[in-house]
Amino acid sequence: MNSRERNPLNFSLAEWQQAARLNESPAAIKATLQECWAVSDTREALAAALAERGYYLARGDRRGFVAVDYRGEVLALTRAAGVRAKEMRARLGDPASLPSVAETRAQISARMTKAVQGYMRETKAAFDARFTGLAAKRDSLTHRHREERRQLSDYQQQRWDEETRRRSERMSRGFRGIWDRLTGKYARVRRQNEIEAYQGYRRDEAEKERLVAQQLAERRPLQHSIEQARAERTEQMDRLRQDVAHYMKLEFEGRAALQKQVRESDRHQGRDGPDRDQGLEPEP
Repeated sequence: MNSRERNPLNFSLAEWQQAARLNESPAAIKATLQECWAVSDTREALAAALAERGYYLARGDRRGFVAVDYRGEVLALTRAAGVRAKEMRARLGDPASLPSVAETRAQISARMTKAVQGYMRETKAAFDARFTGLAAKRDSLTHRHREERRQLSDYQQQRWDEETRRRSERMSRGFRGIWDRLTGKYARVRRQNEIEAYQGYRRDEAEKERLVAQQLAERRPLQHSIEQARAERTEQMDRLRQDVAHYMKLEFEGRAALQKQVRESDRHQGRDGPDRDQGLEPEP
């Protein structure tokens, strides 16, 4: 038996997610039920074979044999297995002792709700661990990038101070400075210093921009992984919440159907009336 044929109550989280992605074809379902019928010579054997594959033997509304899958879908065994009702009764007996569809659905949904809630806890734990690893990588990368920017800033400041000192040394002082002003050299040197200072500023800004661009490019794959993990967590948790809602609704409907059966049974018993059962005569 492959993993897709196992009882979903025994699925791992990965198998449950795979089952949610793969829609089993009607032909595959029919083949599974036919195989269960072929390997079973008694009602007990058939019930066991079905249960191994996530189907449960129950009594249909028309007192026939049906299989209820783990999603609460009802399948007529005679049609699915390709067997006549008379032949099925001969092998399986009277279905009256089997649980009804409503009872079976209520039992399945109660167990599946717990199973899916377990998948939700497992999913949350897996993503918490995944986010912990991604957060550690992000923090490490952030720390390294911050240190790289600090080192560049310190280097640029030291270089700027040295370049400023050299530009300042070009400016003559005292009598020579006065002479440079008279000859126009002072203005030329000052203009040269202003140009070099502006070029140095533009150079420093370009270095900062290149470093930031490089760091953003390095951070981008990690950020993509974080966003992808968030999207996957949202998608998987939403799907599991929908599964829980489905089974809770199924359980509610199953219990409501059981209560309706009890009320109808009580009404049928009340038709005979207590006086008739006790042989009492009506008052004149």
